[in-house]
Amino acid sequence: MEGVDLNESGYESPSKKPRVLNTSESITIKDNVHGYIVVPPLCRMIMDTPQFARLRSVKQLGCTHYVYPTATHSRFQHSLGVMHLAGEYYKFLTQNSPDVMFDPLDHLCVQVAGLIHDLGHGPYSHLWEQFVGEANPGSGWTHEKASLDMFKYLLKENGIPLREWNVKEQDVNFIMELVKGPLVKSNSSWPYKGRSR
Repeated sequence: MEGVDLNESGYESPSKKPRVLNTSESITIKDNVHGYIVVPPLCRMIMDTPQFARLRSVKQLGCTHYVYPTATHSRFQHSLGVMHLAGEYYKFLTQNSPDVMFDPLDHLCVQVAGLIHDLGHGPYSHLWEQFVGEANPGSGWTHEKASLDMFKYLLKENGIPLREWNVKEQDVNFIMELVKGPLVKSNSSWPYKGRSR
């Protein structure tokens, strides 16, 4: 594409002005592992937030790149791949299981969950989690919990219009449960709020 500044992952450079939020267009990204990945408009809007863009600087492999200088995979790249694979897995399940019908909204929720599952990682990924655990043992801090907090914050801060994709509060709960599991402790045999059995 002429006149477009793409980075190594094939995505437009974050130094450019953010895209207009009311886009209804998907984008296609060339991924080194998965080939071409189609990014739905809602996922595109999430990717275009500063909260998600920070993952470009968070190393997937912690300090490993000091020993293996070419091991430079970022949480940003990893999250794109997880979004893609989660969507492919959902399609595979619905095509190969007579009990599960394809639902476009569920498919989108699964992709969003894959995209945001690592939003809460700090510098050096899991090494940061270990550091926080040792520095403040009673904090209970986990990157999964931080990912959900960051997701809720980025939705609000960036005014992402979930209703345009028919995503309701129950669907947001479903996305968050896909990332972390049940959101509240319960003795129920089905502790999930996002979807019924």
